[in-house]
Parts: sequence; structure tokens; C-alpha cells
Amino acid sequence: MNTKIVKNAKHLLTIVAGGVLFFSAVNLYMANIVTINDDMPKTIQSGSTVPVTITIEKGNVNGFGRFTCTLPKGFVASSSDQNFKFEDNTITILWVVLPTSKTFSFTFNVTAPENASESFVFSAKFSYVDDNEKQFTEIAPREVAVIGSS
Repeated sequence: MNTKIVKNAKHLLTIVAGGVLFFSAVNLYMANIVTINDDMPKTIQSGSTVPVTITIEKGNVNGFGRFTCTLPKGFVASSSDQNFKFEDNTITILWVVLPTSKTFSFTFNVTAPENASESFVFSAKFSYVDDNEKQFTEIAPREVAVIGSS
């Protein structure tokens, strides 16, 4: 057998094996990147209620999770979700065990007070445990305008 062909085959096998290991490592790393997104509107009419859907892409993370979001004084949040709690202007949703799907969503309603007419900063945080370490990811804070009644 030609030794040049054998050397080229070994070299090619080394490159392919290295590529497989690299992409496997990247895939494993990416499997535990957690992101959080929302559809909070940019404006809310005072006295009105808007639904807000949160989508969490959690990859292979499982176990405990907690979502928190603080609203301005006078705002009210509600949900039919059994894990939902609204106390002291803070929304809290706890999971002892996160849903098994890599991506999951939940919705809650936010009601602005009748006399509200100023903007507020909307942000939220999702905390979880990954490899026995507490981690978190946040929704980038952004301004939401509350439009007063006319």
C-alpha cells in the first residue's frame, strides 16, 4: 500500500476527529446558555390591562428556577398559573423542577393604575441552578410609557 495515501488518510482522520470534538464541545457549552425574552408593549394606557408573555430558552438546564419582576407602585399583576405570586409589587414564579422542554413560555397580565401617566423601566430576572451553581439571566431594562386617560 502506498505510504503517502496512508499518511494523508491519517492526517484527514486527525482533522475530522478534532472537528468533531470541537463542535461537540461547542454544542455542550451552548446547551446550557439561558436566554429570556418578553413581549411587554412599549406603551400602556392608564387603567388598562395588557398580557405579557415571557419566553425562556434554557437548553439542558433543569431543576430549580425563579422568575422575578418588580412593577411600579399601584400596578397590579395577575395570572392563573399556580406558581404565580404577586406581593409588594413583585411578580415571582417558582419552579422546583423546570419544564422539560428546552424552551418554555408563560403569560401574566399587568394592569396600570387609573391615574398613571409616567414612564417606568421594565426589567426581569430568571435565576436557576446549573451544575450546582446559582446563575441568572436578565431582560435588558427598557422604558415603558404609560399614557394617561384623555
